[in-house]
Amino acid sequence: MSARWNENRKIARRILVKGKLTLLTPARFGASEEGVVTSMSILRDADSNRPLLPGSSIAGAMRAYLRERKYGYETKETKGFTLLSQKLFGSVVDGEQGESRESYLLIEDALVDKTATEFRPGVSIESATRIVKEIKDKGGQLYDMELLEAGSGFDLNFELDLPEDESEQKELMEAFAIALTGFETGEIGMGTRKRRGFGECKMDEWNVQIYNLKNPKELTAWISGASGSQPAGKTIAEKLGFTHPLPDNRHRFKLEAEFRLPGSLLIRSGGNDPAAPDMVHLRSKHGGIGNTPILSGTSLAGVMRARGLRIAKTLFTDDKKAQKFISEIFGPDELKNQNERNSGEEPFASRLVVRERKVEGEKDMVQSRIRIDRFTGGTFPGALFEQQPVIGGRKSKVTVSVELRNPQDAQIGLLLHILKDLWTGDLALGGESSTGRGRLEGIKADMWLYQPGQDMQQWHITPKDERKLHIDGNRDVLNGYATSVKEMRNEQA
Repeated sequence: MSARWNENRKIARRILVKGKLTLLTPARFGASEEGVVTSMSILRDADSNRPLLPGSSIAGAMRAYLRERKYGYETKETKGFTLLSQKLFGSVVDGEQGESRESYLLIEDALVDKTATEFRPGVSIESATRIVKEIKDKGGQLYDMELLEAGSGFDLNFELDLPEDESEQKELMEAFAIALTGFETGEIGMGTRKRRGFGECKMDEWNVQIYNLKNPKELTAWISGASGSQPAGKTIAEKLGFTHPLPDNRHRFKLEAEFRLPGSLLIRSGGNDPAAPDMVHLRSKHGGIGNTPILSGTSLAGVMRARGLRIAKTLFTDDKKAQKFISEIFGPDELKNQNERNSGEEPFASRLVVRERKVEGEKDMVQSRIRIDRFTGGTFPGALFEQQPVIGGRKSKVTVSVELRNPQDAQIGLLLHILKDLWTGDLALGGESSTGRGRLEGIKADMWLYQPGQDMQQWHITPKDERKLHIDGNRDVLNGYATSVKEMRNEQA
């Protein structure tokens, strides 16, 4: 039996990485308890009361990204330690002795550099009636949440311990480089509701220091807190010694479309300012600019889901099949507690990621309106109200950005039908669509299809004239996706 002091992982090298994480859209790192002034408050440090980003949240996001990029979406971790995500972050197998493995990566908690929060209202809409949804014993689904403003920053610190085995070192370094690349490219989101536009972030200002603990001088430098060797490189992967492209086995379909807003758009905000009009379009801090009008991911996803369900119910004779088809894309319509689920029913997340984007080239105007009594033709007493929607024009721009993971042909086809309805102005965004608000005009659309082991497919769509489109890319493939929705109806029959 070896001495207790000799029972260690025999660390041969240590790598310290520091970087600046900046939020591109508002984010929420949630507390478990309801706040005094909001339904969903953010997590704060007990000592300083500053918003806190736990190291466990960072590790969880990195682990999920590493597993998805290396092995594809919806890949589950199995027993043992065969996946890179298990080797880097460790694993615990419940109920089995000797099967746990400690993580080689240490991640510190991070505090925000400046405390700036905003409150965002939310409401669940009934797709059939387009009014607030009522759930039995729960009432109307109106809530608000506290968010960290876009532009908030965190100083992140990582420490990677590498064992003596060189092949294991190479695997761990590759896994670490893949995970950090997700932060660098903005593909890792942080906090809750990442698939509805919250928590987009990017990381830069990298500082990498490497210590070879087999070298007495570098070991002394590590113990004394002196700087280690600092590798050169433009990207974090290059700084960690990887110049070749890192593996990517994700299957996904991305759509970026730009529209013009010829009229007005109104997505209601919470009305926190008592001096403001009665109804003000939702605003947030984007790109370092405060109070920027936005198209929220939650609102866009709700509109797309409602139109998708309407299309599916038209195609499918069975409403349950239509609902199942939509839920496979947008996620379940209602989250159930564990005691409310049927046997074998497991919760799952939306496979459609909807981004939050700002509305550009808009004008601010306040409109005064009245309510008319339909019987007398006169005004209702006290029914004068003011609205401040986003007013568009020729220079306005509204961006729709979505990504569908592990897509099927019929699911891509459904997104194309929804894009067509947005492009032609048949599908309106926001509230008061019955008065003409929220109609868009298509400017251009770009689509990309990524498949493991295959070349990327790309399409670029622009208007050719009033009735035709110019499509740069394989038109037959797009037509196949659009018609596959009808073919799926025949399969379901």
